[in-house]
Amino acid sequence: MRKSATLLAGIAMIAALGCSTGATEETFSATLNRGNEVAGGVTGTPGTYSNADGSQSATGSMTLTSNGVGVATYKLTVNGLTDITQAHIHSTTTGLNSTQSGAVAVWLFDGPATGGAAAFNGVLGCNAGVSCTSSFNQVQIAAASTLSYDQLISNIRNKLAYVNVHTTANGLGAIRGNF
Repeated sequence: MRKSATLLAGIAMIAALGCSTGATEETFSATLNRGNEVAGGVTGTPGTYSNADGSQSATGSMTLTSNGVGVATYKLTVNGLTDITQAHIHSTTTGLNSTQSGAVAVWLFDGPATGGAAAFNGVLGCNAGVSCTSSFNQVQIAAASTLSYDQLISNIRNKLAYVNVHTTANGLGAIRGNF
């Protein structure tokens, strides 16, 4: 009986230690559209974008979850956009209302998206029809930026970061979503 109680106590202690990392998971989201793009320092300035890629009516969404210990998972979905060339997160300390404010912090997609002239509808970086997520950590951030993982998540938390999807017709950005 005593051995069973000791064994159960040991198992309970191991389970408690294994389940508690002290990490706080956070989830962030961004809604992408043409109106969030910035041209000439003014959000949604008309006349500086091409409509050849469908970006005027294109939409997108991004959900990003930080596990609190240096890994973020994300899902970037785009609807109605053609000729996607790249997507990434920009991070800045100067605010979000200037043209291309902030350097690229992490690459999310370095296309091109398949589909040719047809509008792309789905998750960037996934096979058609597959619901999937991707992830990044300090290694991917360091490849694009001098930021640390914690600095990027802090900037996202403090609304100093945004997602930008670029196309052939709109090389500076077709649709954008601020966190």
